[in-house]
Amino acid sequence: MEARVDGKPVRHVSSLTIEPDLGSFEGLETAYVSGNDLVIPVRFDPEQSGYYALSAQLYSGQTPPLAQLQQETSLGSSSSVIRLKAHGSVLANRDIQGPPLQLRHLKIRRLPATPGDRTDYAFGPEEGYEFSPPDLDGLRDQPAMNPESEQRAALLRQLADKSDNTTTINRKETEQPMTMKRRGCLKKTALATALAGGLFATGASAQLAGHNVILVHGFMMDDLSNPPANFQEVQQAGEDNWREYWLNRAEARIDWASNGRVEGQIAQQAYQQLRQISQQGLCNDYCVVVTHSTGDLVTRHLLENQARWLQSEGLQPLKILAVLDMAGAGGGTELADLAVSIAYNDSWYNWPVKQAVKAFTGIDPEPDNLGVVNDLQTNVARNLAVSPPNSIPRLRFVGGGSSYGGITKPFIDGTDDGVVPTHSACGATSASGIDSCSNSIGLAGKVSGQNGPSGLYYNHYPPVLMSEGANHGDVINTQTGNTAVPPVVNNTTLNGLRVDFASRTYNQRAWWQFWGGSGDQYIEVPNSSQTSLSNLVYTTLNN
Repeated sequence: MEARVDGKPVRHVSSLTIEPDLGSFEGLETAYVSGNDLVIPVRFDPEQSGYYALSAQLYSGQTPPLAQLQQETSLGSSSSVIRLKAHGSVLANRDIQGPPLQLRHLKIRRLPATPGDRTDYAFGPEEGYEFSPPDLDGLRDQPAMNPESEQRAALLRQLADKSDNTTTINRKETEQPMTMKRRGCLKKTALATALAGGLFATGASAQLAGHNVILVHGFMMDDLSNPPANFQEVQQAGEDNWREYWLNRAEARIDWASNGRVEGQIAQQAYQQLRQISQQGLCNDYCVVVTHSTGDLVTRHLLENQARWLQSEGLQPLKILAVLDMAGAGGGTELADLAVSIAYNDSWYNWPVKQAVKAFTGIDPEPDNLGVVNDLQTNVARNLAVSPPNSIPRLRFVGGGSSYGGITKPFIDGTDDGVVPTHSACGATSASGIDSCSNSIGLAGKVSGQNGPSGLYYNHYPPVLMSEGANHGDVINTQTGNTAVPPVVNNTTLNGLRVDFASRTYNQRAWWQFWGGSGDQYIEVPNSSQTSLSNLVYTTLNN
C-alpha cells in the first residue's frame, strides 16, 4: 500500500498469501453426548484428500468463549464429518445461556504431508453455526484422563517448592531502592534457597528430571549475511550457540539454518534429526525440549507434524514431556514486520528503522534474503503453528532487558527483551503490546495493576518466571545479577497439579518517598540474583 504524507511517498508492506480452495463447510449434524464429552459433528467437503485440523470456539450467548476446540483427522475427497469435542470439565456446572450454543471462528488447515510442504488454510462462515445442545446434566467437572498426564505432572511438581519458606520483609526508609542491572538472566522459582551452590549445576548430565533433553536454538543472524555452505556448518553454529550452559546438559539438538523458511528447508533439516532421535530411541521414556527464541516457532511446527511424518516411515513418534521456552518467539516480533517492510521500501526517511532492523538481522534487508525472518512476522508466526499437541505443557520464561544497545526497543510493541515482545514470550493469544504477563505483577515484581494479556494459548504456563533485567540472549547463558519474579500462576491447581512456588514479598520506598506509607509492594524469588536463569531452571527441575 502506498500513500503520500506531507508530499512524500510512504509505502507500507504486509504479507499476502493466496490460499488454494480446500473445500466447503456444509453445516453441523446433531450434537450428542459421549462419555464426558459434548460431540459436535461438523460437515466438510474437501477438494483433496489429506490430513486436516479443524479448530473453533464454543460460545453461549455473548459471553467469552466456553472452550477452544480442535480435532485432527484424515479426510478423503468426499464429504466427511469432523467431530469436535468439548470436555465436561468446561461445561459442567456452568450457567449455559441457551439454547442455542454457537460454534464460531471455524478454521480448517490441510497439514503438510511431508517436511517442507506448506500448511493451507480455509475458514468457516463468518456468522458461525448455532445448534441446540442435548441434555448436558450428565457431564462431570473432572479432569480429562490422559495416559501421559502422570509423568507430565511429576515433572511440573519439580517446579514446586514444598518447603513453605515464604517470608515477608519490610525495608526501612533509609534503605536505597532496589536496583537491577541490565544484563543477566531470569531466575527460576521453586529452588530459591538451594541455589547457594554457585553458578554451574554440579554433576551435570544430559538429562533433566531423569529425561533426555533436546535443544532447539533460535535465529542466527550470520546465516543471512553468510549462508552456511553445508549442514556441518549449521551443526557447528548450533553447538556454539548452546556451549556456555546447556550443551553438556542435553542428549540431542535440532539445528537449522536461518536463511530458510520454517515450512521449507528448516522443516526438512529438522526432520532428518527427528528421524535419528526416533531411531535411537532417545525419547522412548519422554524427552524435555528446551527452546530459545525462534526455536519456539520451529518446535511448534515440528510437534504438530512429527508423529504423522515419522509414522509414515514406520518410525516411533517422539514422546515429549514438556517444552521450556526461553524468550520464546512463537508469536513473532515487530522487528520482523519492519524488516519485511524495509526490504520493499528503503527510502532515506526510514533510516532510524533501518538501523534497528540491521541490528536485528545483520543485513540490509532485501525481498529474497530474509529467510526465517519472514516467518517471524507477527501475523505469519501466529498462523504458522498455533495448535501443537495441547497435552504438552509449554513453560515460559520472560525477560525485559535491552539488546543491541537499546536501539530496537522503540520499534517493539509493549515491553520486550530487545528482540521478542512480551506478548510473544508470554504466549499471549493477541499480538497487542503488553507490559507484563500478569495483570497484577510487573516484570520487576511490583504488585500493581498492569497491562497484561487478554488471553494465553492453551497449556502455556504464564510464565514460570519474569525478570525485568534479562535480555534476549542472556536467558540461555550464565549471566547473573537479576532478580526473578515468581510465576503468575502460583498457589493454585493446574490440571490437577498443585503449583506452589517459593517467593517473598516486601515493601520498598522510592528514593523520593521521604514520608508516609510503607512504599510499594514487590514480590521476588529469594536469592535469585545469585545464579543464572538457566542454572536455576536446570537445578530446580533436575532435583
